[in-house]
Amino acid sequence: MWFVIFASLLISIPVLAGMARSEVQRAEADEMRAHCEICHDRGMIIQQRLTPEQWQAEVKKMQKWGAQVPADQEKSLVDYLSGQFKAGAVPMSAPESSSVTLFDSVKPLADPARFHGEARVGHGLFTDACAECHGVDARGKQGSNLVQQPILYRFNDFQEIVMRGRRTMPAFSGVLERKQLEDLVAWLRTLQIH
Repeated sequence: MWFVIFASLLISIPVLAGMARSEVQRAEADEMRAHCEICHDRGMIIQQRLTPEQWQAEVKKMQKWGAQVPADQEKSLVDYLSGQFKAGAVPMSAPESSSVTLFDSVKPLADPARFHGEARVGHGLFTDACAECHGVDARGKQGSNLVQQPILYRFNDFQEIVMRGRRTMPAFSGVLERKQLEDLVAWLRTLQIH
């Protein structure tokens, strides 16, 4: 009987350790999504192969550019990135895409038939609903830069992102109406890169 209990303990310890480890990894992956994927595409992050020192430098650089990484999460974020995407690991291969497919994914589309955005109204809406994250000039802050982005010429895609949310951007379904989105897009289209 003693042998059965001892054997059960020996078997369960690695299983429990594995469960605890996977919980920590899940939390660290959540930190990466919250702090890195707010601006960067996941594909860009996971193709990197850097040393711990290089990841530390990247995190510090992103903090200087406005990334909101709390001091108590910085080490675990760097540990996760340098453990998952370490120097010397086999690089990820990019998915094959033709230039036509890539071009089609960003080419402007005709606005919907009833699209009548008013830039003046859109500016006020942006100030009230968007500037906190995207900056008063829409050039990015916590949220991404919206100036001269292809999505501004793909209204249905823009509407889907705003209404459903993406990554750390909240959904505005029930907050903004379609006409207000048209006004926002009309104003954002007036902005130019200096």
